[in-house]
Amino acid sequence: MIEKSEREGKKAAQEYYEKEMEKLRKEIEQLKDQSNQQALLVRAEGERNLPSAINKIAKVVSLE
Repeated sequence: MIEKSEREGKKAAQEYYEKEMEKLRKEIEQLKDQSNQQALLVRAEGERNLPSAINKIAKVVSLE
């Protein structure tokens, strides 16, 4: 009876562990996706501002 309870307890613990690990994997994947999306937005904004930045730098350098 004790051995059966221990086996059932180990099984329940393993199932719980696997379930929680799967939740963590999904959360990690979501965070990676959000991070990638944010990086793409920042890059696009930087690329959009690049011509203006080049012009400003060129003006400052040409005045010297």
